[in-house]
Amino acid sequence: MELVSANIKLLTTRQKSIDGVAEKAKTGQFLGGIPPVGYDIINGKYVINPYEAHIVQTIFRMYADGYGYGTILDELSGAKGKRGKPLGKNSLNSILTNERYIGVYTWNKRKVKMLGKWAGGIPNENVVRLDHAIEPII
Repeated sequence: MELVSANIKLLTTRQKSIDGVAEKAKTGQFLGGIPPVGYDIINGKYVINPYEAHIVQTIFRMYADGYGYGTILDELSGAKGKRGKPLGKNSLNSILTNERYIGVYTWNKRKVKMLGKWAGGIPNENVVRLDHAIEPII
């Protein structure tokens, strides 16, 4: 009986924590991790980093002009990401598919686990999506 009570208390605490993070997400606040290239975090908000924003704009412009990843990377000549490593083809894909660059903030977009098992990243019905919550770079 005590084990069941402890598990219920743990699940209740976990749900309160998740609910608190969801409330912060509804305000467009940064919730941790590493911000995308082009942004810095100041007081919990996304702020454009002008040097990095130029890199992001170059990537989008060249891609829109029909250049491939290899040519774009050559043009960027060793530009680095937030972790200090040179941008690569996977980085370009992440940048080109990140909605934050057009001002859209999303949190909890995909379910990656259901009942402790891998769910394959299926869409989450509890996603938080805010248009115009971040200053766009593109």
